Amino acid sequence: MKEEEKIKGLINKAKNGDSHAFAKVYEQYFTPIYRFIFFKVGNREEAEDLTQMVFLKALKSLDGFHFRDKPFSSWLYRIANNIVIDFFRKKKSLPMLDNDPDDWQIEFIDQALNPAEEAEEMELAHLARQAITKMKEPDRQILVMHYIEGLSYRDIAEIIDKNEAAVRQISSRSIQTLKSFFKDKGLL
Repeated sequence: MKEEEKIKGLINKAKNGDSHAFAKVYEQYFTPIYRFIFFKVGNREEAEDLTQMVFLKALKSLDGFHFRDKPFSSWLYRIANNIVIDFFRKKKSLPMLDNDPDDWQIEFIDQALNPAEEAEEMELAHLARQAITKMKEPDRQILVMHYIEGLSYRDIAEIIDKNEAAVRQISSRSIQTLKSFFKDKGLL
């Protein structure tokens, strides 16, 4: 909760015109918001542009944001989700992830591993990314938000406008899909 108190302080300063405070918020949330969008649009340049749009919209709407029982990050993800929805409405095509899942900028590797262990972890991470690309939405989205971004099921439900039980069920289904993928590869 200490982190959320820090964010509250930064947001209050930003509401009072402190651009440096909003810059700190931007730095803290840029990577997770970018990753969230990238997993949806599958293109690095479009994800960067849409991420910028999220923060511009957040900055313009900051006065209307009030801390209640939801973290600030939920509000940002909600904005991001809506921007992605609008993006696909305009584009009228389905998202396709880039063919190279190594571009996903997700760090799975433990820095304390020896080179052989690191190579094995890198291979497992590559396989996990490969499996995630084969998932459909919202399975992929919920898996990424919960297990990679660390969002709670409650926050995810708020962001994607589903109830928490449905989010848990989809998450369970996603994990089963991953298990099956690794089982087929002889790794489980």
